[in-house]
Amino acid sequence: MNSVILKFQRVGPRGLLAILCLAYLGVALATFRDYGVNPDEGLHIVYGKSVVAWYTSGFVERSVFTWTNIWAYGGAYDVLCYLATEVSPFTVHETRHLLNAVVGLLGVLGAYALGRTVGNRWTGLLAAVLLFLTPRYYGHAFFNHKDIPFAVGTIWSVALILRCYAALPTIPVRTVVLCGPSIGLTLGIRVGGVVLVFYLSLMTVFWFAQARRDGDLTTGSVKETALRLLSVC
Repeated sequence: MNSVILKFQRVGPRGLLAILCLAYLGVALATFRDYGVNPDEGLHIVYGKSVVAWYTSGFVERSVFTWTNIWAYGGAYDVLCYLATEVSPFTVHETRHLLNAVVGLLGVLGAYALGRTVGNRWTGLLAAVLLFLTPRYYGHAFFNHKDIPFAVGTIWSVALILRCYAALPTIPVRTVVLCGPSIGLTLGIRVGGVVLVFYLSLMTVFWFAQARRDGDLTTGSVKETALRLLSVC
């Protein structure tokens, strides 16, 4: 047992995460053709195409608003799927299932990022392994084209918001560049992503209160914080 633990420590959490990702991709590539079609998938396929037609026609082609209530959902991911099927050598359903599986893998990496942010790399690895081994998450990663992308966007957004908080008042440009689009894309999938804006606002209020309590609140820090958070928005 001790020898196994020592081997794990030598490989390190990043190495083990890489092995986990390779295992995920290997199984996904071997099985993505075997998954059935989600009852909502037909609507998502048409919706993605209709959203593209709406934009490319200069907002004249309005068939996007005629498909039940699906137009009330964000079309960001459906558009991505539609564009992928236009260039993919696989069938429409196979392409969507493979793409969704890759997005699911991004969620596993997001679990690692969030765990590392609140703990350390081993915490992140544990979170990634547990998510990967959750049957419902892994199974739905192939055909659930709404909940899985939304979950992935949420977990990455929360991780990046926490990184913003840890870096205040000077948030690294890389974090700003990642955090803004992450929140935006999540909102572009489901309006429930607006809660992320609340988290960002709450983080800001908490930081100001803490900085004021500690006597670290200066004109320069306020300006720097405001500029960085405005960039995220």
